[in-house]
Amino acid sequence: MLLVGGTSNSGSMKLEGSRGSPANTGADSIEIGGLIQVAAQSTLIWENEELLRSISPSDGFVLHQLSGSIDAVLSECEKLGPCVLIADLSLIEAADPSEFGVRVDFGRATRILVVGPRKAQGLVENLLHLGCRGFLTEDVSSIVLLKAIRSVALGEFWADRASTSRVVRHLLLQQSSFSLTPREKEILWLIGQGLTNREMSDRLYVTRDTIRCHIKNIYGKIGIHDRRGAAAYARQYLAEGFAPKTRTQKDPAAELDARVREWVSQKTAAPKE
Repeated sequence: MLLVGGTSNSGSMKLEGSRGSPANTGADSIEIGGLIQVAAQSTLIWENEELLRSISPSDGFVLHQLSGSIDAVLSECEKLGPCVLIADLSLIEAADPSEFGVRVDFGRATRILVVGPRKAQGLVENLLHLGCRGFLTEDVSSIVLLKAIRSVALGEFWADRASTSRVVRHLLLQQSSFSLTPREKEILWLIGQGLTNREMSDRLYVTRDTIRCHIKNIYGKIGIHDRRGAAAYARQYLAEGFAPKTRTQKDPAAELDARVREWVSQKTAAPKE
C-alpha cells in the first residue's frame, strides 16, 4: 500500500498541523487526528495529477493507494479503520451483493464513493441500496471531489435528490410492510397473484366483507390506494420467501358462517313461479 504525501522520516503519516479539515466533528464524522483517511482504488485518482495534489494533508486528508480484488480492497480499508474509499464502478460491480453491505456496514465503517463513466438510469439508487455513499462521474473536478469526500466523511450522501428520495421512499415502504399482520401479508400476497376478493374469500374461508376490511387496512399501512399499486408492492416485497398459509381444512366457525349466509340467501330468494 502506497502512502502519498506528508510522511515523516520513519514513513508514518504526520497528523499534526492540518488545515482545511471539516468543522463538523460529530458522531457521524470519521475524522481522526484532524485528518480524513481516504483510500483510493480508482485509477481516476492515480492518473490525474490535479486530483492527487488536491487530496493532501495540508487540506485535511491522508491518502492511501489500494489495488486488487474487492475483497482485498475492503480488507485494507478494515485495517485503516473508518475511511472514505474512492472505487471504480467495475470494482463494486464485482462484489457479492449479499455480503457487500455487511462488509462496509452499510457505509458506517467504510464510506464508498463510486466513480463511473456515466450515471445510467437507476445506477445511483442501486449503489445506495448496496451500502455505498455516493457517485461521481469520471470528469469530476478537484473542487467537487473534495466536497464529496468531506460530505461523505461527515456521514452524508453524495447523490442527486431524485435518487436519494427514491431510495428513502423504498426503505420507508419496506419498513411499513413489517407492520402488516400475518393475515394482511397473506391477502397482500394474493393480491399480487391477481386474485379477486371473491377468490380470496373462497380460498381463505372468510367473507368478502372481511377481505375488504383487510385490504383497507393494508392500503393505509403501505401508503398505496389502488389494487394495481398493491399488486406491484406485493411482487416487490413479498415475492421472495413468502408462502401464504392457506388452510387445508375449513375452519368450523368460518364454515358455519358460510352455511348461515347460504340459508339467509335461500330464505330471501324470490319464489319460483
